[in-house]
Amino acid sequence: MTRARRLAAAAFRAAGRHGARHTVVHFDTTAEETTRAAGPSSGHTRQERREAGVRVYATARWEFLRPRRRRERLAGLAERACLLAQRSPGDKAPPHRPPEPTARTHRTPLAVDPAAVAVAEREELASEAAARALAVPGCDHAEAELSVHRRTTHLLFADGGDLAKESVQSGGWVRATADGPSGPGIRTYPERTGRHASAGWEHIAALRLPDGATTAAREAVLLSRARPCPEGAGPVVIDSSQLALQLHESVGHPLEEDRILGWEADYAGGSFVTLQTWAPRYGSEHVSVVADPTGTGAGATPWDDEGTPTAAAPLIERGTWSAC
Repeated sequence: MTRARRLAAAAFRAAGRHGARHTVVHFDTTAEETTRAAGPSSGHTRQERREAGVRVYATARWEFLRPRRRRERLAGLAERACLLAQRSPGDKAPPHRPPEPTARTHRTPLAVDPAAVAVAEREELASEAAARALAVPGCDHAEAELSVHRRTTHLLFADGGDLAKESVQSGGWVRATADGPSGPGIRTYPERTGRHASAGWEHIAALRLPDGATTAAREAVLLSRARPCPEGAGPVVIDSSQLALQLHESVGHPLEEDRILGWEADYAGGSFVTLQTWAPRYGSEHVSVVADPTGTGAGATPWDDEGTPTAAAPLIERGTWSAC
């Protein structure tokens, strides 16, 4: 039995003694690697974080806790989670039906594992992209970034379930800045925050950042010398990256359930959609939006952090909010 399973078994026993009907132990390891280049200089950083937690269902309430101290035992954490669940005010959660015990493993398909790519090769690619941008006359500053995010999660269930997942997200961008008579012009390739996918180094290579750097630098120079946009009303054509941002802000955040219910109002704010004021009509009949975590995007996952299988779900159908 591995150390993780021994710790989980102790947590299961402790939770069972304190009335838990369902217990899940979470193990989570996150590694983030970033390669940056600005002009002739480049660098590479790597950060790793290990976490654990216990989720219990006791007295018809859920509770989830992570250790407050680095060496806090998971068994003690399970006991504390049960006590908090029993003492928590508010409505009780719906009756829990434990899932059938399953053992599944999922790994992001990788044509080239980023771990096999040397740091020197990564820095060389980022430096070449920045240098290509600076080679364009009028470009004053350029920087490039490559990133790899690897997360390993392991969910162990008291009823025998075992879910292990390794997710890898890779991406990058190059940004060019030009100072001109119209002010600073800034352009980023392939888009403002880069382009990331559930994939390996092959995705970063396919972005062709050095080639895109030249285009971004030329656009930055033109933008810094362009005349101001004339005032007035008229049609606007936006590119795919701006459309994605529009959907993220106008559909993604407002339709998050915790914002609709008023439970969350962080830097992204609350939601204009509420249980009191909602209207079925969300947009024109030409607008349909589907949330699909089963594809290859940066948020793709076969199950969520609680072990619930994911599936595509319509958010807006022909302009109507699907929840209505």
